[in-house]
Amino acid sequence: MTLLWENRKISIAEYCDLNENDPDHRYEYIDGQVYMRPIEHVRHAVIGANVGYLLGKGLKASPCVAYGSMAWVQLAETRYVYPDLTVSCDPQNCGKKDDAQTVQCPCLVVEISSPHTQAHDRGIKVEIYQACPTMQAFLLVETEIPQVRLYRRESNNRWI
Repeated sequence: MTLLWENRKISIAEYCDLNENDPDHRYEYIDGQVYMRPIEHVRHAVIGANVGYLLGKGLKASPCVAYGSMAWVQLAETRYVYPDLTVSCDPQNCGKKDDAQTVQCPCLVVEISSPHTQAHDRGIKVEIYQACPTMQAFLLVETEIPQVRLYRRESNNRWI
């Protein structure tokens, strides 16, 4: 992940303008900082397609919906991200109908981590996903080695 401006924070309105006016790139907004997501490589795309297929198959008989990497996910008022895969089980999208393009109640996200995104995915992303009250699990899939990490919220709100 590339931090766009080292010493500059922007407003949500500025971020939304940037996101809307540059459809060729995906930007994440975390507490005023903007990060540009790198271009996905073939291995990343293959892993994403396979995990997405398995999620879709597993959710077939449930009210949950799996979203791909183009889904814009709002984790908090000042946190917008584009996970590789997102699951939401709230058919009303937390009761908010003002923005049909934003997933506002994720319960699971999947990040496919490459050498370019590894530090960001294992650092700030873990923190912000765990801080989201609707999040129940976060899956981190490595592209370079056969490794998957599952972070799961327990009933006492502790993450394992």
